[in-house]
Amino acid sequence: MRETQIFQGILTLIGIAFVVAGIGYLSTSTPLGIFGTVGGLLIIAGAVKMAVRKKRAQERR
Repeated sequence: MRETQIFQGILTLIGIAFVVAGIGYLSTSTPLGIFGTVGGLLIIAGAVKMAVRKKRAQERR
């Protein structure tokens, strides 16, 4: 369980880094900025989805 939380935290930090980098690249290269921002948001969404699934599985027990 603790390993999963650490993994979700790392994924969230990576996603935030992609979003920040993507926003920074928007002024230089719009496609690259959009790609980075969307990729970061997808990573964050995946980490949140993992957390929600894990919580629901625990509630069923």
